[in-house]
Amino acid sequence: MNVSKPTFKPIDLKKMQTVVDQFAAEKNVPALSFPADVPAVAAVPTPAPVEEGAAAPAAESSPKPVAKRVRKNSQPAPVRRLAVELPDYLFTAISKKAAEEGTTKRFIILEALRAHGFVVNDIDFSEDGRRVQ
Repeated sequence: MNVSKPTFKPIDLKKMQTVVDQFAAEKNVPALSFPADVPAVAAVPTPAPVEEGAAAPAAESSPKPVAKRVRKNSQPAPVRRLAVELPDYLFTAISKKAAEEGTTKRFIILEALRAHGFVVNDIDFSEDGRRVQ
């Protein structure tokens, strides 16, 4: 039994590309590749050396840094981990105080940082680490 493979018509890729380009132009479709004739990037002028005793040139106006958005105190700030090695007796003391007060160790540490002069927002204090449901 002799089975012959079907023959396929050759594809004219140049013709297909022109049809696609015409369609893209008609429908205002952006190109998927850069054009072949990309203009060269203009050279950045180097500043002239400043001689001693000469007045310094005026600084160019550079874009001012954007200030961070002020966060409303509706949600606690994002947290980051900090691994601290403490003496065993101090770790035990923090754990006991947290258990006695019904709070978390994190709350005790944040409270101590605030007492030492660090700014800790009230919303970032959570006496109990459990999630509110």
